[in-house]
Amino acid sequence: MVWRSLSSGLCAFLVAFVLIPCLLSCKPSLPSGILSGGMMEDILYDYHLSQAAVEMEEYSSKDAYAYRLAVLRKYGVSQAQFDSSMVYYTRHSELLKNVYENIFDRYNKEAVSLGAAATDLNKFGTQTEMGDTADIWMNGRAMVIPAVEPFNYATFAVDADTAFHKGDRFLLEFDTQFIMQDGTRNGVALLAIRFANDSVASQYMHIQNSRHYSLTVEDKDSLGIKKVSGYFLFNMPNSQVNSKTTLKLMSLQDIRLIKMHVRDRKPVVKASPAKELPPVDDTIKATNTPTKLLPSTQPPLTAPATPKVLPVNSQQPVQKK
Repeated sequence: MVWRSLSSGLCAFLVAFVLIPCLLSCKPSLPSGILSGGMMEDILYDYHLSQAAVEMEEYSSKDAYAYRLAVLRKYGVSQAQFDSSMVYYTRHSELLKNVYENIFDRYNKEAVSLGAAATDLNKFGTQTEMGDTADIWMNGRAMVIPAVEPFNYATFAVDADTAFHKGDRFLLEFDTQFIMQDGTRNGVALLAIRFANDSVASQYMHIQNSRHYSLTVEDKDSLGIKKVSGYFLFNMPNSQVNSKTTLKLMSLQDIRLIKMHVRDRKPVVKASPAKELPPVDDTIKATNTPTKLLPSTQPPLTAPATPKVLPVNSQQPVQKK
């Protein structure tokens, strides 16, 4: 009996030892008909390259559609299957984020293979560097924002530390790509600084094309900096033309927030307010004191003498010499 109980307990332990790691390692599989992450990465990689070529060459919308279809035919995927997969990945934002992070890494490797130096791709370093210029962006280098509320925006904030100085300048730069089945591209990016006196300076811009963007704000008055923050927004205008069920995505890649220390910036000295002068009484007060006229230094004016008119018959004879 003792041996039987020990053997049954040992068997149960072995089964648990083998099955539990297997169960923990199992990941939920994708639904039927949904493309794998690797396939989505390959398709979107070529998709964005083709769209960049279309915009650089200023092709028509018909040509752009032909390029998209060519990418799908390359991988043997139908438009319906790609659309349904994009909808699934959009609803599972972490999966889509991983896909775009891999795409971003592939773009960097491709740039290096074509001659770009690694120092060009990371020329500003990281926040750990205490130099005059550093990249202080702390989030992922890529993000995807759908045009679906309340998931259509992303915020960021960086609190000031000892590496921040009065007069610093900040540059936010990034590349954008769109996947649009219909509607208008209407993205917004904002960068703001909160100063030591709680005043705020900001700059924003509309994002409507797949290209490189940059925004700059700075501490011109050397007030000191508390925080640098901002957001990305993909806002679709309310219109009957824009469908709420079609695919609309804005992807951001190579996001950088560069802090630059401006040397020899002199603080702006504000002029002291001018002293107030006493009010001027512009009313004339009547007085009873007669005004004494000064004697004139010029001779008095006399009326010209009236010429003497003689009668006709009384003209004096002309004396002959």
